[in-house]
Amino acid sequence: MQMREYVRFWTDEKRHSLLIDSSFIKRILICPVAFRFSDAYQYFLGKSYGQLINHWINDMTPQKTIYSLFILVVFTVLAGCSSAVDSQVMGTSLFPERHGFDLKRVVISDADSNTLDFKRVDCVWVIGEANKPSDETRVTALTEKLVGMATTGLVTQKSDRYEQFNVGDDKFNRKIVLTFKDGKSFSLLLGTPAITKPTYVRRADKADVFAVDEPMLKQINLEPKSWLAPEEG
Repeated sequence: MQMREYVRFWTDEKRHSLLIDSSFIKRILICPVAFRFSDAYQYFLGKSYGQLINHWINDMTPQKTIYSLFILVVFTVLAGCSSAVDSQVMGTSLFPERHGFDLKRVVISDADSNTLDFKRVDCVWVIGEANKPSDETRVTALTEKLVGMATTGLVTQKSDRYEQFNVGDDKFNRKIVLTFKDGKSFSLLLGTPAITKPTYVRRADKADVFAVDEPMLKQINLEPKSWLAPEEG
């Protein structure tokens, strides 16, 4: 004999009651989700596990239904929190819609006006006014890092703290001017207050200072000879 449940609901006029099968409630509320879990179990753990889940569904009671819905809500909330955490861990890209191959020139300097100048000529990176051949692999890797760097967290937005992280307009470790093929240029200010601390970055047109976990950017060598092609060095 099937167990039946009273389901009460209200209208503007009066309260109503319906007598319906508990199996109907079970299949409306839980089965669509449970069957998906069943399919997943069959895929990852084998058919016998899927059959076990199906048996559990068919043996559901109202108490099990409520418990299952509660577990489903908890997992949904946890999944949402996990996605948010993953998003924070991945960080923010300073140029989300650009790539290293979009660049046509990169000028890197320090506070003492020592300068390293890369230009892309005929799809090849060259160095300085003489357009000397560069170590293409290294320069390409550097330019990709500069455009695609992912920050690991916002540090400050207060201008009075820029010098603390060596990303001030006049106090910085490296100033990098990126010029893209569409003619737009952006300046990055890189700071490394200490070798044991992370690198910090600020776009000159923005207030945000971010931490960056990228060893290549800690101390970019400004000696042009170190970037020449092997046969030129």
